[in-house]
Amino acid sequence: MKKEVKAVVKKAATRAVAKGKAKKAKNKRGFIKIVAALVILVAVAIGVNFALGNPIGSAVQTFLDNQEQAPQQVVTAAEGEIRVHFIDVGQGDAILLQSDDNAVLIDGGINRRATTDSLVAYLRDVGVTRLDYVVSTHPHADHVGGLPTILREFEVGHVLMPDLMHTTNIFTQFLEAIDELDIPVTMPNRYDENFFQAGIIHMHMVNPGHGPYRAPRDLNDVSIIVRMVHGETSFIFTGDAEIPAEQRILESGVNISADVMLAGHHGSRTSSHPEFVAAINPSIAVISVGEDNSYGHPNQEVLDTFAERNMRVYRTDQLGSIVLVTDGTSISGPR
Repeated sequence: MKKEVKAVVKKAATRAVAKGKAKKAKNKRGFIKIVAALVILVAVAIGVNFALGNPIGSAVQTFLDNQEQAPQQVVTAAEGEIRVHFIDVGQGDAILLQSDDNAVLIDGGINRRATTDSLVAYLRDVGVTRLDYVVSTHPHADHVGGLPTILREFEVGHVLMPDLMHTTNIFTQFLEAIDELDIPVTMPNRYDENFFQAGIIHMHMVNPGHGPYRAPRDLNDVSIIVRMVHGETSFIFTGDAEIPAEQRILESGVNISADVMLAGHHGSRTSSHPEFVAAINPSIAVISVGEDNSYGHPNQEVLDTFAERNMRVYRTDQLGSIVLVTDGTSISGPR
């Protein structure tokens, strides 16, 4: 078994060297492709190596430490509308940020053919032909499940994802699609102060995931949390970040205020701690959740937290896909 691990790592390293020589004259985009391809092989090695009780996380971190960061962007005054679509994908997340000229997709719902086909159809129906960014908050199948198909069905300018490894089949498919399509990847630093801009859509990475992956419970708390600012309005999309991650964010002092929040982890009691919600101070909460799901989401404790703050609550299990529109001054949505 040890020989098998060494063989996989050696193969990955050899492939990196060969690709590095072939692309030496190209820009950093070529480097990202190498890393994306390497991740697939290293993920396999991680799985074998964990079985041996001898993790190779340090080797993975070497690659992750070398990822390029997006340039600093300046938030400009709001001009035009942004439509924020909380797409009904059942027990999962898929959020589309859309202006007249730009689009960003945060997560891709569950790994189920009918759901993914419905997501593709929804994006086409609202006029999406190109996605400036695809954000994978974390590797769980109810978030990354539809992204391999999305990457192949639409032109994608850039992928944002946490700096961690996972060995599931669907996550491997996601990485393979990135590699095959030569899509640039950025793995933001925690509390990254850079803005990622797509036209009038400005996103701040509040809690980018950290690595390397060490245990199943880590995956929720490495969720990339996206805060979008448009003029005087703001939205925060929390992925599956749970209370330990929320506490770290509060301790960091990073700005998380927002008018609209996506309830963490589909309204689970493991997220949306009252202190975290108070720091966001939203007037609207959206819960992306499957009808009659087996987890009991949303949890009554979370609903009580929202009710105590007189927040308006929208749920995809009750309303289907939900669209909120901001013009930079006010936010409109379902009544």
